[in-house]
Amino acid sequence: MGYSRSPTKFDIQFESVAPITFPATPKPVTVGYYGEEFTVESICAGTATYITMIVKYCARDVLGAYSLYSYYRSATTAALAQKLGAEVFQGTCPGY
Repeated sequence: MGYSRSPTKFDIQFESVAPITFPATPKPVTVGYYGEEFTVESICAGTATYITMIVKYCARDVLGAYSLYSYYRSATTAALAQKLGAEVFQGTCPGY
């Protein structure tokens, strides 16, 4: 686990080798390994923010683990974008 930062980039990494059980419906999902890297970076000369999330996990219930990850990733990204007042755009930086 650790992080790095600069004036234009923040990167945090988390790793757990101990099993983690996530409460989920219809049944809890247990992963034996979980690793995550989350990066927030200023791009387009400071006019935009680029966010990346990389997650690695090992689970017997692959479908359940992916469904759980997909749900939380979507919810987290939407909440973060709203908090930052960020807009989603495709392609090149706006105005370029």
